[in-house]
Amino acid sequence: MKLTKVLIYLVILAVVATYIYVFEIRKKQEKVAAEKKAAQIIDLKRDKLTHIIIKSKEHGEIELKKPVDSWVLIKPVKSKCDDSAMASWTRSITSAERESVVAKKDVKWSEFGFNDPNLTVTIGSNDKTFKVVFGAQNPAKTSYYARVDSKNELLLVADTLKNSLDKSAFDLRDKTVVAIATNDVERLVYSDKKTKFELKKEGISAWRMIKPQTMRVKGATIDRDVLRLTNMKARKIIDKPKSNGDPYGLKEPVRRITLSGNKLEQTLLIGKYVEGKGKDTPGPKKVYAQIEGRTPVYVVDDWVLTKLETDPKKLQDRSLFSFDTAEIHQVQLKFNGKTWLAVRDKDKKWSLQQPIKEDQIDTWLVTTVLWDLKDLQWKELKKPTDDLSTYHLDKPQLIATLSVKDKKEPIVFKAGWTPVPADTSNQKPSKVEKPIAKETDSEAKKISDKTSTKPSAKPESLQQQPPKTVYAMVTPHGDKDSIFVLDGKLVSRIRGDLERLIKKKVK
Repeated sequence: MKLTKVLIYLVILAVVATYIYVFEIRKKQEKVAAEKKAAQIIDLKRDKLTHIIIKSKEHGEIELKKPVDSWVLIKPVKSKCDDSAMASWTRSITSAERESVVAKKDVKWSEFGFNDPNLTVTIGSNDKTFKVVFGAQNPAKTSYYARVDSKNELLLVADTLKNSLDKSAFDLRDKTVVAIATNDVERLVYSDKKTKFELKKEGISAWRMIKPQTMRVKGATIDRDVLRLTNMKARKIIDKPKSNGDPYGLKEPVRRITLSGNKLEQTLLIGKYVEGKGKDTPGPKKVYAQIEGRTPVYVVDDWVLTKLETDPKKLQDRSLFSFDTAEIHQVQLKFNGKTWLAVRDKDKKWSLQQPIKEDQIDTWLVTTVLWDLKDLQWKELKKPTDDLSTYHLDKPQLIATLSVKDKKEPIVFKAGWTPVPADTSNQKPSKVEKPIAKETDSEAKKISDKTSTKPSAKPESLQQQPPKTVYAMVTPHGDKDSIFVLDGKLVSRIRGDLERLIKKKVK
């Protein structure tokens, strides 16, 4: 086939393709878009909205405005709005479509419930405003009759549209109780009738108790509790609380919780339980709460507060390590006179360099060692001392050195313990034979030595007896130079881990 014919065919193909796109696909898309736009009951973009008035037969009248970027409630109370709730509401009205046009002339509006409408929504921007009125439901109870402005069109819209727009002031207002961001909290003070303590943040997920005593506390637990408090939502808001007496138990609160940071400090007061289970207090137990110095009283779920960890003993962080196992790239252990060294390469594969060389070993063999160390919890804390021999740490029997990614200083763990004698309780002594009278004293001594009840030395057995208590030091550590008292089972676990490192066959 000549090149000229090929070019002609390609031109024809291009023309046909252009025709199909312009007159078929594109026209169809434009038609669908036009039909969709015609079906919309109002022509107003969501980001252009500035004011809303909702008049509901069930919830009364609400007025909202958007002065800048966020919506605020003007009536019946002044309050910030819930951003998520307002985004959903404005999306519903600006994308609302009719189901059908019931009539275009001679409409008797009173027959369709417009003399006493269920809902009236007035919504607008800086340059135009729309008014949507919802009358009665249709006989099938699946839709509502609607009218936009004063147009002579009786519309039928889905009942889901009316339900999504018919909201109360409480539905749309901000229900946040503690107005301080989770990441901004740097100090927490808690008190009740039995307990009082103060916590201070020292880094990412690192907290320390500074009153009534100084100690590290579980950072993950405190972070979780701060998140619960800062995300707590009111189930009901009493904007004009009663002032006679102490009906909410907030003048002498059951608990006080202060959250503070560089920008803001707020004290949450917790009062009495809400009595009864009516329309306003359904479900689980609820309590009254208030931000000190502010008027509104909130009804909040009690479970948010009862799940807070407030026992200082349980809050205390007894862990020795806080490393991420994925960030460790080299592990060295010195134990029983031997050195074990495992290294992770750039592909995250482990190899054993000492005491034998294996180019690739199963990852779990090393991570087991790391988790046995990371899971360690101390039983008792000893004060720093210059005489490390007291705790056998002048010549530690176990040294673990962990090299962490992007950190120059490794984590060093040293452990010492009192050697435990071998268990000889099950060994039966052999009988001592009396020497023959004619034998010389030297010969008798030889016989006595051979038949003595003294057990033979078993250094390997000595090594297999785990100590009851292990003393340890970790650097770097929040409790600098402290001596940690650990359970002696650590020795058996580490010994087993190291034996598996050299015995397990590589797959």
